[in-house]
Amino acid sequence: MQLHRMPERSQMKPSEKCKAAGLKSLAELSEISGESVQTLNNWFKHKPRLFDLVLRGSIVKRLEQLADN
Repeated sequence: MQLHRMPERSQMKPSEKCKAAGLKSLAELSEISGESVQTLNNWFKHKPRLFDLVLRGSIVKRLEQLADN
């Protein structure tokens, strides 16, 4: 998994932000975080800081899973 610098939130959709961060999709973020896609979309729109924290935490979780394999 390759990490990239994330562009401004206003320029991207939630799924695009996930992909830019190295995940496959918003659905993968949903799977890792345990939150529904709808909840993640709502957070992206109304609580962008929370969305970013969940995204970053999920990336760390995914990296830990890869390291364990």
